[in-house]
Amino acid sequence: MALMLTRTENSPKQFTASPYRADIDGLRAVAVIAVVVYHAFPTWLPLGFLGVDVFFVISGFLITRIIADEIVEKRFSLKAFYARRVRRLFPALAVVLLASVAAAWIIMLPTELERFGRHIVASVLFVSNFQFWSEAGYFDKAGETKPLLHLWSLSVEEQFYLCWPLLLMACWRARIPAWAIAAGIAAISFAIYIVLSARAPGAAFYLPFSRFWELMLGALIAVRRTAVPTRGGAALAVIGMLALAISLSGLLFGGAGARTLSVFGSGLMIAVGAHDTVSKALSTKPAVAIGLISYPLYLWHWPILSFLHIVEAQTASMRLAAMAVSVLLAAATYWFVERPIRFGRLKAIAIPLCAGAMSLAGIAGAAIFGLDGVPARFPADIRSIATAKTDWAKDARVGRCWLSNTMGEFASECTPSKNAIWIWGDSHAARLYVGLEKTFGREFQIGQMTRDTCAPLLHLGYERCQSSNDWAMALIEKSRPSMVILFARWGAYAGNEESFLDALTETIVALKKTSIRKILIVGPAPEWEEDLPTLLIRFWRRDIPLHRIPDRMSFGLSRLHLGLDAEMGRVARATGTDFVSLMDILCDTTGCMTKLPPAQLTTTDQGHLTEPAADYISASVAMTRAISAGH
Repeated sequence: MALMLTRTENSPKQFTASPYRADIDGLRAVAVIAVVVYHAFPTWLPLGFLGVDVFFVISGFLITRIIADEIVEKRFSLKAFYARRVRRLFPALAVVLLASVAAAWIIMLPTELERFGRHIVASVLFVSNFQFWSEAGYFDKAGETKPLLHLWSLSVEEQFYLCWPLLLMACWRARIPAWAIAAGIAAISFAIYIVLSARAPGAAFYLPFSRFWELMLGALIAVRRTAVPTRGGAALAVIGMLALAISLSGLLFGGAGARTLSVFGSGLMIAVGAHDTVSKALSTKPAVAIGLISYPLYLWHWPILSFLHIVEAQTASMRLAAMAVSVLLAAATYWFVERPIRFGRLKAIAIPLCAGAMSLAGIAGAAIFGLDGVPARFPADIRSIATAKTDWAKDARVGRCWLSNTMGEFASECTPSKNAIWIWGDSHAARLYVGLEKTFGREFQIGQMTRDTCAPLLHLGYERCQSSNDWAMALIEKSRPSMVILFARWGAYAGNEESFLDALTETIVALKKTSIRKILIVGPAPEWEEDLPTLLIRFWRRDIPLHRIPDRMSFGLSRLHLGLDAEMGRVARATGTDFVSLMDILCDTTGCMTKLPPAQLTTTDQGHLTEPAADYISASVAMTRAISAGH
């Protein structure tokens, strides 16, 4: 029958608890195994992360069934409901959070620990899905260094349960069929998910409104209790099982289709009930045992794997060991933490105990974040690197000659005409301007046309960049500076190297037609795979027993620019244009410069030049010779 959640003569007069279903614990086991295997060995189960979606359906079903039963029996209390949620979620979560804080304190670098502190606070407040949405994608490499990334799903669940019990109570009081509300919300949420999947995949993944349909499908099954015939139910259960298996394996398709298949497959298995062959297989003792520890297993596995990645110990054997340790910790957490607090001697003090532990974790996270990752954990020379920051805007004429993506025209001071050298490029060129001004500013007027993410290349890049570059060419033709210097983060625009080099050639030819006296191409600067301070500290930590901080380093150096530097030099020679190689200035066979005397870093991110580095390049023999030769 359909559970209408309306007060009718047929409403039961005595409360009968919904029976325990061992098959749902078995389905939990399938879900958590899929997630753990995917995170440890992604190629083994390409879409194993869809196990989280199965958890959503299960949660929506079980929690709604409990709420609905209690509302019909007039026993439901929001206070009691949220107390149960605290006893269910907080004990294991607090243990994992506090253990993660201890591990992070030992393992993480200051920048990593500062970010981790922010994640702790977001997790304690159950808003980590919004926090991670604002950062990098779930599937990128940066995600592997976020030990609490998996807690986004808990945040989505709790955001759902902030409003769903209230809606169910409203349905009861207004005599509205709960299944109709559940179906309507599920349809709207699913539509939002489909739209966002195509336009904003990150939002579709993390935002609650694009996830509620999964929880609401479980809720719909809970309130629409229509009996399924035994023969037909068995067939439906097999179909559901096959749908789930196909979606997790990624055999047919991925994306929204696979997620939808996994959700409806698990929904079918739940809806059929506990009387078919599939449910009996899921009800076996091993499956139920894993299902019972599925929540702490989900909590433990990812921090362990993530910390392995951070210390660069993610070998196959270590990942297998991590899976085994996760199971052991999950079992210990279930028996010695969860059960005593939920059902045992600690139940009476569970709420203050859990609230205190979670508050402690939140305070620790806030303190870590507020103290910039606590660099005091490291020696003085490492602290100076860890806390190195650059005021990128300093002396670079931000808002006037260094424009963002949305700012309009360059100020008149940016384009002097008499005895002028102009630098044209993106934000990396803006940082080189600082050194050019200091080195050549007394002899020449230094012009600057720099715009974020816009290379000085005609007919290449974003439409707004092409418009900006057309305008820059018009300014060059009008003012005719003595020299134009082209510089940018070239590798970012050379995805198609042939098109990139063609655009460079076309730009040089167009500049020569303006009759300017000299064109100088400055090749790519060294770029690092991560921010340089992090790499230096990582090198220092690995360099046992010497613990050096190298002046030059190849560790973590991006290889992309090495070939590009040579190709750009070839184009320059072919077009009769001067070329200065920053790879020659800053690098040798042992690596590229990381710092300048006495201890000034060449960059504090992955490649933007610090002021000392810009000064060093501008005063180099190659640069002074190239600029002086044109005058």
